[in-house]
Amino acid sequence: MRAEEQFLLEQNHPLPYWVNFYGTRLTDKVIQEFIQSIHRLQKDIPKLAIVGCSVIDRWRLEHVRRRKSVNIPIRYFRDPEEAKTWLVSEGY
Repeated sequence: MRAEEQFLLEQNHPLPYWVNFYGTRLTDKVIQEFIQSIHRLQKDIPKLAIVGCSVIDRWRLEHVRRRKSVNIPIRYFRDPEEAKTWLVSEGY
């Protein structure tokens, strides 16, 4: 996550971003760190697509996101191609 943060911070403009959680065990610690990372990058990510979350993990992510006041558009997808299409098809 730190390497991704650094990459986004080095860009000269905000970039839509997607994260693929397929095969990732989303422990409470992972969710906390991910949401803290997104919170730090709010101004650099105009919208975020998250791929591969179970319904329960999505609920857990949203719960922590609301508590941390992460205010960027986030959508959840099963298919990475649908996520990419959403990121590039709509304005931000």
